[in-house]
Amino acid sequence: MSFNLPRLALRGIVVAAGLMAGVPAFAADAKQIADALAAASGVQEGVKATYESATASGDDMTITNFSVSKEDEHTVIPSIVFTGAALRDKGGFTAKTMTIGPASVTTRGETIAWQTLTATDPLVPSPDEVKAKAHVSPFSKLDITALTVSGRRFPVPVTIASFSLGVASDAESNPTGFNLALNQMKFPPEFFSKNFLANAYLGMLGYTSGFTVNIGVEGTYENATDTLDLKRFALDISDVGKLTISGKFAGVSLRKLGAMQVKDVQSTGKLDSFSLRFDNAGLVERLIDMQVKTQEIKREDAIQQATAGLSFFLITIQNQAFVDSVMTAATTFLNDPKSITISVQPKQPVPFGTLFDTIGDEPDSLPDLLGTTVTANN
Repeated sequence: MSFNLPRLALRGIVVAAGLMAGVPAFAADAKQIADALAAASGVQEGVKATYESATASGDDMTITNFSVSKEDEHTVIPSIVFTGAALRDKGGFTAKTMTIGPASVTTRGETIAWQTLTATDPLVPSPDEVKAKAHVSPFSKLDITALTVSGRRFPVPVTIASFSLGVASDAESNPTGFNLALNQMKFPPEFFSKNFLANAYLGMLGYTSGFTVNIGVEGTYENATDTLDLKRFALDISDVGKLTISGKFAGVSLRKLGAMQVKDVQSTGKLDSFSLRFDNAGLVERLIDMQVKTQEIKREDAIQQATAGLSFFLITIQNQAFVDSVMTAATTFLNDPKSITISVQPKQPVPFGTLFDTIGDEPDSLPDLLGTTVTANN
């Protein structure tokens, strides 16, 4: 059920972006801007980028029927409008905004359509920069409204009311902050109908109307120490609940992560803090009700079964104080399912290597090493 939203939305249009204060720029006409966009978009082997026309009106430049073709894939964007476009001395150009009206892009059997797509402070790089995979800032902000995603991996179309992504960068185009919001992503009940097990289980839980999902992410990044501060990752699902995660990690290089150099990150990374919270919005009650119905038992018996099962699961942990705190929180939560929170606050940052060694050699000491607490309904 995964899909790459930015790739689908912008495939065929090589648009990086960023805050371009201090970058030399020069006046341009609409044809120069359109040619620069086509040149950057057609760098990849086998890709051909063309356009029908380019016109200017005041500070706006409009490119009509911008087309990108590769093998059997052919995408046409009816209209792209750049405001405040100016050529760069390195090639390519910057602009104040880029707006794409109603359009759709199809690639690899999947289609994404939208009503409006607006990039703030876009930068279209030169062909040489594209070939060299030059390090440039992305857009300072991207907003897309009224999206519909469909295709081979989607039994029925999925709609999204809006998608927003903001990226802050320093003078060297290094990321310093980010925020993302995906609002009102709707999965209709038909989305699960062809998966027999999922459909049956959802029916037993009483989920027959589909789901509405909201996702919010916010964080900062300190390049000098490679410190990632995830302020908030929130996944909110209607009639299910809200999962919120936050954490601070030092020695985590985004470039190495991007290059999948996981071992290098493991050798330098440190855990400073971590929190996971679940706010119930109906899932727990549905699970208990299903247990009551299928086993024909009382509600209090179902809750007792759940706590007994958790107690059995924790029996191997030789850390009684931690086990007691978990059982207390779980019992409180199951009897009055509002929220449950797991917090990690070590006295000093814990290297990833130490964390993994402790998990393998002395798992019982892990809660104390991390300063772990489990609380309910707070």
